[in-house]
Amino acid sequence: MVRKVSCFEKLEPEGDLKNTVPGSSRKMLNKSRALNVDLAVYDLEDSVSPHLKLEARNAVMDILSKPRAADIREQAVRINAVDSGYALQDLTEVVSILSDKLSTFECLH
Repeated sequence: MVRKVSCFEKLEPEGDLKNTVPGSSRKMLNKSRALNVDLAVYDLEDSVSPHLKLEARNAVMDILSKPRAADIREQAVRINAVDSGYALQDLTEVVSILSDKLSTFECLH
């Protein structure tokens, strides 16, 4: 039996502050820039209704294209499941936005 493990379980050490922000709420995405957290996770999966997936992806890409807010140490995107039909486009767009900001792809989980 295979246990499904979230990438975020590997990313966050004990005691780190994490905030998950639904990608479908531009209001919450914009407010997230004022957070003081170790990890801001922009969610495209569970918190987003199927009819809002494309809109949410565009909103998260808008946030990622801006310089990271000073009080957010790391940013992550929770993409949709591989078998959902959304994952490949999620991943493609996230990598295209972040590729200019990364010195190495080792930080992609």
